Amino acid sequence: MRDRTQKLLADIRHQFITITGSVPEEIMRVAEQYQVTDIVMGKRGYQPWEKVLVGSVSQAVIENSSIPVILVEERKN
Repeated sequence: MRDRTQKLLADIRHQFITITGSVPEEIMRVAEQYQVTDIVMGKRGYQPWEKVLVGSVSQAVIENSSIPVILVEERKN
């Protein structure tokens, strides 16, 4: 995953961090700690937007973060 990310984000400053705890809470805590400008998260699945987010980590971060959240998904051809 690190190798692929290094290639995809070669022109974007980023850092890998491994932590334990409540996933949504830790994402927001670390983002605030590092004073990031955006949180970029992967979107799992290929369901309609509303169904994917209900109860998910992405939904919790979107609803509670004071930092803008960008969701991305891989398109399969």
